[in-house]
Amino acid sequence: MSGDSEFAGHTKNMLTADFKRTKPYRITTGGEDFNMCFFDGPPFKLVSNKKEHSNFVSCIRYNLDCTQFASTGFDKKINIWDTATNEILYTIESTVENAHTASIIALLWIDNNTILTNSVDKTCKIWDLETKSCKFTLLPAEKDNLTQDHIGCGIIYSSVLKKIISLNLNGRMNIWNFDTIEDGKLPDMILTGHQNSVYHVRYSKQLKKIVSCDSNGYFCKLFLFLMFIFIIYFLAVWDQENKNESFRPNNVKNNDFTLCAIGTHGYSVDFKGNFFYLDFVENKLISQGSVKGEPLRVRIINKEENTILILVKDKLYKISNTEIKKELKLPNESEALEINETRDHVYIGDKKGNLHIYDYELNLVSTTEIFSNAIYDIKVSNAGKLVAFCDNTKVINIWDIEEMKVYASQFVFHQGRVYDMAWNEDDSRFISCSLDRSVILWDIPGKQKLNKFDSVDKESCFSNTFVDGGYVVSGAMGTLYKFNN
Repeated sequence: MSGDSEFAGHTKNMLTADFKRTKPYRITTGGEDFNMCFFDGPPFKLVSNKKEHSNFVSCIRYNLDCTQFASTGFDKKINIWDTATNEILYTIESTVENAHTASIIALLWIDNNTILTNSVDKTCKIWDLETKSCKFTLLPAEKDNLTQDHIGCGIIYSSVLKKIISLNLNGRMNIWNFDTIEDGKLPDMILTGHQNSVYHVRYSKQLKKIVSCDSNGYFCKLFLFLMFIFIIYFLAVWDQENKNESFRPNNVKNNDFTLCAIGTHGYSVDFKGNFFYLDFVENKLISQGSVKGEPLRVRIINKEENTILILVKDKLYKISNTEIKKELKLPNESEALEINETRDHVYIGDKKGNLHIYDYELNLVSTTEIFSNAIYDIKVSNAGKLVAFCDNTKVINIWDIEEMKVYASQFVFHQGRVYDMAWNEDDSRFISCSLDRSVILWDIPGKQKLNKFDSVDKESCFSNTFVDGGYVVSGAMGTLYKFNN
């Protein structure tokens, strides 16, 4: 977006915005001033505004082909607009039969004739735009059991999975199968899990589980029978009856976490320099310690018992049984840390684009320039021959580390910074996830993009890992997705 764009127009807080994805591009916003503003661009400038709601405008969404858009709010009515003219086509008033009885919080388009809403009245409703009527009402619980915690605060529809998902204030996800929807239906499944952004997700072959951690210090173990998992509230251990148990290690505060590779045990490090040795079988904290500074990466040296490396800007710590064994001053500030277990090497990528290779005693072996700018992440293939590097923009290069030359370069199909990368078991596939809200599956022998997926609810992707039969990606809204190969 151009730096010349201006989004001035509201006199009070802006509550909602949506982007018209077809030319001419437009951003439409709504706010607490009951007003809607229309910005054309880029660069985006205010071209008009309208006040067609009598209370807060809580949600605006364009339909699938951007020919129409809908607005709703605390006045409980739904306006359907013509995109070309910015004029209202018709209004579904709050007085129609089976309308919401309290403020509407969110809406989305299921198709160009169907809208889904959820509300402070604790219900979700499906609207038929041809008849301008409520077709179905969905309840998160039996009417007699509804409480303030069941107030709706978000909705998602997956056209691929044919599922409706609503989020309540109690942190629960209510999931309905769209093909079996009927009026008054209760959720087909209710899930709980992380409430915050899931920054790291890793797969344990020993446990046959996915382990994830969020920015609140919670850890989640997930069995692989689930094809699609939303994790919203706290650590959950899922079984085939969808039961869960929660745990959060003592002394773990509300800090962002980095999760290292795991077996039945693992390490995590928060941004205040505390590190935690965790037992994922007994769900407990074994021991903990701290380093000076803000840790950026953590890795386990599997060949040395209970030994990890922690990267802190221009320092690298080697820690065994929570005791600091060595502190190494690095040549430059660095963001990337990886271990090549095949070659018994430690890789450090610095902000000048250099790869520094050390042995396990942290003696320097060699230095090679990989990029002209910072190396953000490094991932070694399982055989240890190929190494993937991504810079601090969106470029991925793969090197043959034995011959120290480029194997495949300029993987630049992402439109934003790459957050994480992972190799499959035989090194024939490679995945990357990005700030651009997409996941790319790469064909390594063919040196090309194999497929590209967008996150289901269009959120940024933070971390990914391969699992049996597919791969899992974590997102900014506390979400995990599992894709098939």
